[in-house]
Amino acid sequence: DNVISEEILRPSQFINSAPIPKSPFFEAYDVDVNASILGDGSFSVCRRCIEKSTGKEFAVKVISRKVDSSREVALLRLCQSHPNIVRMHQVFYDEVF
Repeated sequence: DNVISEEILRPSQFINSAPIPKSPFFEAYDVDVNASILGDGSFSVCRRCIEKSTGKEFAVKVISRKVDSSREVALLRLCQSHPNIVRMHQVFYDEVF
């Protein structure tokens, strides 16, 4: 059962609600919450996002604060030169979600 996709970035969460609170991530990126989820796991969900300053498309992985994500971030940093590992563009620790 996936805990994160039920609580993070759901389209209904933003319909007829206040704007998204100030967030470093949402200041830099747009996320189409109506688009399909790229993937999900027990404590994370991946969605398509667009960098506002460049228009470049990325995938954002949102990880629940219920788990410690520092190990995953550290492992991705170690593997950045591997041709079969996705490139990590930026890391945000955000209190919004």
